[in-house]
Amino acid sequence: MYLVQVCDGARKIPFRHHSQWQSPGHDNVQQKMQSLITRKNIMAKILIIDDDVETTKLLEGMLTLNGHRATSVNNSNSAVEVAHTVSPDIILLDIMMPGINGIDLCKIFQATSELKHIPIVIVSALDDIGSKKDAFAAGARDFLTKPVLPKVLAHKIDSLLSGAY
Repeated sequence: MYLVQVCDGARKIPFRHHSQWQSPGHDNVQQKMQSLITRKNIMAKILIIDDDVETTKLLEGMLTLNGHRATSVNNSNSAVEVAHTVSPDIILLDIMMPGINGIDLCKIFQATSELKHIPIVIVSALDDIGSKKDAFAAGARDFLTKPVLPKVLAHKIDSLLSGAY
């Protein structure tokens, strides 16, 4: 009698004990798990500033799955205060928001001595060259266009944390 069955796609692969993983592709899964465990063990505090609640929830989920701690702000007017409180390692910032827009907020962060060292990544639906120029001129370190792919976001965050940017 088998204690556990592992489902691998359409096949069920029985094995006798939970420690005897005999699933095809097990080595690949094990390698991925090991890379997550040893990937510098960096857990960053990331502040997400976007007026769209669904977007912040989606980004929070992506970041949490990669081992980071995400805090979201859906009101750009309170973003600077929250940034002082959270002391994030990275800020993800939307451009189009009511109140203070993302470009102006980026300038405010850059003009604030306690916050200007924090890398800012613009995450926006805007994809035109003018928006990108404005973002970089305001002090943004990088620019991602929505919808953001999880692997691209993870790579950008890891690169910023490792100092590659």
